[in-house]
Amino acid sequence: MDATMGQLVYLPAGVAGPDPDAFLSDVLTELQQFFDMADLEPERILNAGRKGALAAWRDAVAFKTLYGWGLRRSEVRHLQLVDFSRNARAPFFGEWGLVGCDTHKLSASSPKLQYAAAQRDNEYAGVNLT
Repeated sequence: MDATMGQLVYLPAGVAGPDPDAFLSDVLTELQQFFDMADLEPERILNAGRKGALAAWRDAVAFKTLYGWGLRRSEVRHLQLVDFSRNARAPFFGEWGLVGCDTHKLSASSPKLQYAAAQRDNEYAGVNLT
């Protein structure tokens, strides 16, 4: 059974729908290619003798931080180094296992919310933070 535009479509016996594992594999491959390209961009800019290598490096770190901790763009924009700490419940993540985020609601009178986001991907989350 496959849901399409709010309607149920019955597939004949023996016909399988899309394989979610294959889709996830494709997404992770594309994501890795994106991060690899973002890592190479500062070097490409430096070799071309142009300005902007530091901004490209900052963007690559921001992309990995967004993905590694599952943060929103506005939360990454306000991060400081003191927001990162160890995660006592997951010591295998090492020095950068937890990030404390301050998030604001849309209304000016509502209080600022604070929460801690646990690291979800060790490969990307702790890269280049120091």
